[in-house]
Amino acid sequence: MKSGTGAVLFVLIGGGVLAAIGFAIANRGNAPGPDAVPGGEQEPPAIARPEIPPRPSQAYAGSQSCAECHADLTEHFRAHPMGRSLAPAVAASQLESYGEEAGFELPLAPTATFEQFYFAEQSDDVVLHHEVVVDESGETIYDQAVPVAFTVGSGQRGRSYLVNRDGLLYMSPMTWYSTKEQWDLSPGYERRNLHFGRRIIDGCLQCHAGRVAQEATNRYEPQPFVEASIGCERCHGPSQSHVDYWREGGSDEQPDPILKLADLPRDRRDHVCFQCHLVGEQRLVRYGRNEFDFRPGDHVGDIWTILLRGTGIEEGDGQASTEAVSQVEQMLSSVCFKKSNGELGCTSCHDPHSIPSAEERVDFYRAACLNCHGPDTTECSKPLAERQAVTADDSCIACHMAPVAANDVPHTSQTDHRILRRPLAEALQPRAGGLHVFGESDGVIPDTEAKRARAIFLARTAEQANDAALAVESIPVLEEWIKGVPDDVEAGEVLGLAYNLVGDYAQAEQVWQRTLELDPNHEELLRRLFILSHDSGELQGALTYGERLTTVNPWNYEYWGRMAHILGQTGRLEDGIAAAEKAVSINPAVVNIYQWLADACAAAGDMERSARYRKTYEALGGGGE
Repeated sequence: MKSGTGAVLFVLIGGGVLAAIGFAIANRGNAPGPDAVPGGEQEPPAIARPEIPPRPSQAYAGSQSCAECHADLTEHFRAHPMGRSLAPAVAASQLESYGEEAGFELPLAPTATFEQFYFAEQSDDVVLHHEVVVDESGETIYDQAVPVAFTVGSGQRGRSYLVNRDGLLYMSPMTWYSTKEQWDLSPGYERRNLHFGRRIIDGCLQCHAGRVAQEATNRYEPQPFVEASIGCERCHGPSQSHVDYWREGGSDEQPDPILKLADLPRDRRDHVCFQCHLVGEQRLVRYGRNEFDFRPGDHVGDIWTILLRGTGIEEGDGQASTEAVSQVEQMLSSVCFKKSNGELGCTSCHDPHSIPSAEERVDFYRAACLNCHGPDTTECSKPLAERQAVTADDSCIACHMAPVAANDVPHTSQTDHRILRRPLAEALQPRAGGLHVFGESDGVIPDTEAKRARAIFLARTAEQANDAALAVESIPVLEEWIKGVPDDVEAGEVLGLAYNLVGDYAQAEQVWQRTLELDPNHEELLRRLFILSHDSGELQGALTYGERLTTVNPWNYEYWGRMAHILGQTGRLEDGIAAAEKAVSINPAVVNIYQWLADACAAAGDMERSARYRKTYEALGGGGE
């Protein structure tokens, strides 16, 4: 068990909350928990298991089939950012600068005794990203060169890169920022540099890839993409029946089976865009659904429970900023949208097949504005001369949809979709709002699933903030949900997390073990049980979980580093050394593992190897004051 946890919790959150934690744990038996078994006197579950819709159509034809009849549209779409969303790295159009001179150095603490820098190199058959560390004398401590398999992003603002490790995908720490024409750390890496270990999951690929060869959750075939970039069927739906219909000559007796987007209600047309442009505070896959289940005509709430707060615009230091994907929240808050009686939507201003050139941009978007604000309606109240003083070409969007810095992607901005009437007066007004579930008020999201989503959000937020008080609130909701829906793997994983956060490790372990039976190769459940067993001193159990975990994912250095420690503790020193060497081969920047290797090799009598690891440890700043 973890010592001193109760005292720490009392100091952090106070005795009142600690009492609430104790009350929640003591009363968990009021309703059968996730370990309940059939038989005996039990109340029926208050929550009925939701009916899972049939699996959506998989009858895709591929975008190449569309080109047979729609060559012009297909060609235009290939130039659209969506049509260039993902590509093999060796085949992507070159935007980047290559070579050491084009790389960048990572700012380090003034006391650092080494330098770290990154650069990319390209040949005919491979693109390599290098992370290099050199000591004060200029000697290379390590040069980790990793082949990147795919580019992500059209390059209009920038590009990131994916490493493919037998169907497990990882993000490179290097991103090319087109607006600045420079390399820099990938988004989020400035807070925590994960090197080449940041996992790419289903939620990422759902928006950035065309079609994915999914093997399991967050795991793909060795060739992970059936269609790399977003294609025609993302918006028009699986089209094999449509292609067959016209290849067979069509029919006057039967209609074309393709979904006609123009026949959809305006809001459902917008949801085709929302599937990628509405993320919110958190987006959770609904029970029984998959990240890749959305089809045109669906409401996004059919697939996801999306938690929203306000407009996505944040105010601070007299400036507005936003996350890179918050356009929908902004549009929904705009007066234009609210007063349009459902007429204003994404395609009112955006052509999904093409984007205007730089020369056409101002006229294109002004024309969209004038569809509603023309001579016979409410025009701009500012005199033309005053408008032209802002931009000579009288750009509507320059005033009313000015760029806003993206606070989660360096060197980029996005258009402010609030469409502010008086930008200077309104832009810095607080736009706070309470947390709500998108679609709940429309009846799309049942109340029970909205509560499930809020409880999962609370527990995950509690983990990030190390706040046991938030976890307490999620436990009874998740207990009640799992009583009626015992095969919900995500809810089970999060319920165990909540118990772990409040210090009830035995119940956390029980919940996780039971949930793991539903999905024996679930990486996150294996990871949590692995860590819990090790921290609790259950070394044999930890070894069992660790062996399963490193089989499921052999590319996580933290798994191997912890395995090395456990193997050393159980007397298997040589196996421990091998595990630690595996860890530093995956991530050579992990200082403390070199120290462990130096000590372990010395204990094994291999003084030469011990000295080599000790030297690396010290060169990377280990043992410094």
